[in-house]
Amino acid sequence: MFEYIYGKLVYVNPSYAVVECNNGIGYNIQISVNTYTLIKDLKEVKLFLHHIVREDAETLYGFYDQ
Repeated sequence: MFEYIYGKLVYVNPSYAVVECNNGIGYNIQISVNTYTLIKDLKEVKLFLHHIVREDAETLYGFYDQ
């Protein structure tokens, strides 16, 4: 459903990042330590997404490259 997200990196730590798009919505995206290392100093990011839908949660996982 989602291919990637591009926007302003509002917050990042080794387990998740918050990316704000032009629509004013901040997306909480789970990331790996490898992705964290590559994006921690950036102001804008493009993360490739994997969307998981479960009975009790919807989670976005973001990766620096495909």
